[in-house]
Amino acid sequence: MRQLLSEKDQVAGKQKNEWAEIYGNMKRETDGLKRDIRMLNKENERLVKQIETTRGAGATANPRASADREVVTRLKKRELECQALWETLRDMYNGN
Repeated sequence: MRQLLSEKDQVAGKQKNEWAEIYGNMKRETDGLKRDIRMLNKENERLVKQIETTRGAGATANPRASADREVVTRLKKRELECQALWETLRDMYNGN
C-alpha cells in the first residue's frame, strides 16, 4: 500500500513539475510578446507624430506626400502586428 502511495506521489510530482515548466515557458513567451507590443506601440506613436509634423509643416509641400503615404502604410502595418500579438496573447490565456 505504501509503495502504491509512493508511486502515486511520484507521478503527481512529475506532473506538477511538467505543468510548472509549461507555465514558465508560456510566461516567458507572453512576456516577450508584451515587450514586442510595447515596442510596436512606441513605433506607432513615433509614426503618428511624424505624420502630424509632416502635415503641420505645410500642406503645400507636395514632395512629402509620398513620404507621408509610406509612413501611413508602415503605421497601418504596425497596428496590424500589434493586433495580431494581442490576439495571440488572448488565445494563449483562453486556451489554458
